[in-house]
Amino acid sequence: MLTRQAYGTQLLELLIGGASLVACGCREPKPAPSENVGRGVTSDSELFVFVEARPVERLRAFAEGPTWIPGRGLLFTDIPNAQMLIKGDAPGSLEVFAEPSRGAAGTSLDNQGALVVCEGNERGAGGRAVVRWSLDPAARSVIVERYEGKRFNSPNDLTIDDQGRIYFSDPHYFDDPDGELLELDVEAVYRVNADGSELLRVLGDGQVQRPNGVELSPDARTLYVTDTMIGGPALLYAFALDEQGLPTGERETVYDFGTGRGGDGMCTDARGNLYVTASAHRPPTAERDSPAGLYVFSPAHALLEAYPIADQVLTNCTFGGEANTTIYVTGAQFVWTVEARHPGFTRGSER
Repeated sequence: MLTRQAYGTQLLELLIGGASLVACGCREPKPAPSENVGRGVTSDSELFVFVEARPVERLRAFAEGPTWIPGRGLLFTDIPNAQMLIKGDAPGSLEVFAEPSRGAAGTSLDNQGALVVCEGNERGAGGRAVVRWSLDPAARSVIVERYEGKRFNSPNDLTIDDQGRIYFSDPHYFDDPDGELLELDVEAVYRVNADGSELLRVLGDGQVQRPNGVELSPDARTLYVTDTMIGGPALLYAFALDEQGLPTGERETVYDFGTGRGGDGMCTDARGNLYVTASAHRPPTAERDSPAGLYVFSPAHALLEAYPIADQVLTNCTFGGEANTTIYVTGAQFVWTVEARHPGFTRGSER
């Protein structure tokens, strides 16, 4: 998640509805794509069901951290208004789950069905911690907030394995150009046990530059990381993990988004396909970059489809809905829904 300071501090309109996706015009991807790349959402897509846009609710927010809560609806974070919200199925249904949210960004259900949240910095107003929220009643407890006695930079996104261990990114995504709030000199990816024990820095200098979104493959043997520098490199990496869930040292560059764009949050379907949200930090032109969108990679890391979404800033995605085939994509102007042909992958009590 690239925080609101990276895009401006004004509040933007949010619309929860169906996805309206347009023809792609994507640049030549790496590795070689299937024939579906660049065609937009069509009825013969192997991944998506074509649906028309369907407005449901108007809000004011900068949305992040979507997680589907069974029986309640879509939880997401509203960063400017310091809230976590739950959107139910009924029109106009919107519940404030937590306020203040302490800079809440990425979220996920753990293996016991509690909500785990990365709290960012937000100019010193955030929690700078990884925390757990019980759902009913809502109650917050800190899992971890320091590494070797020093406060984290701005925990951003997370993913949880079958043992309940939490992998999370800790970039420097907040408005602190002089580094006055920083206590750590590394932007890294960490892993911690569900009870807060055995905190490890699993990726650091030389492996990632500014880690953003994180996601595990279904077999938990690959850790995906979007490494996103505003105005700099924007890469999707795959790190091989050993039987202990630690990086082997093998790093694959899955995709280079180029300048002016960046990968962010991710989700995975039951077949192991990886769905990556990608923002366009400035309006595209015919000569420079394609629109923001949802990029889908196979388990072998081939780009399968790339569908632009009409929102310049896309932050994260999750599977949900009754059949777990609806992809919710959060952004600065809209929350989008896209109907997938394959259900999302679930781990433990995620759904």
